[in-house]
Amino acid sequence: MRMNYNIKEIEKLDFEPFFDLMGEVELGSEFNSTNENHRSWLKRKIESHYQRGMSFYALYDENEKPVGFASLLIEKGPSDISYFNQKAELYDIAIFPEHRGKGLGGKLLKYIENIVKKENRYCLYISTYEGDPKAIGFYETNGYSLVATLPDVHGPSDKGIVYLRKVFK
Repeated sequence: MRMNYNIKEIEKLDFEPFFDLMGEVELGSEFNSTNENHRSWLKRKIESHYQRGMSFYALYDENEKPVGFASLLIEKGPSDISYFNQKAELYDIAIFPEHRGKGLGGKLLKYIENIVKKENRYCLYISTYEGDPKAIGFYETNGYSLVATLPDVHGPSDKGIVYLRKVFK
């Protein structure tokens, strides 16, 4: 039996079911949902994303149970300056552990890409942890190319961040 999924944009008030999943994305295994310091930091981060104009898209199964989410920033710059309004950036994409390995991350990514194309953007940028070959492989499998690596962003023991992009034009 094949399950149907739907994706919809969600407002800040609808984000709570995805809170711990975003904590995992942002802080990895270090995230502790019972630690008030972690919770308040993550709440501020989510609030700042919404304030910047970021959109959150939630993936639900046919029973409206949360499966995953993605956050996308498409900034609108001055229309008379040619180099503005050319890119979009995917900040987060995550699938709950029990749904991983079923192609749902790719489904969500394609949905985001279609939004970017409709907005007539040149490319979509993604950054991820350099020490996560699985995430990097996921993006490369979906047509993204490595464009930069920033080593030790969070200190000397940090592997850094890699930036990937996919060009649409």
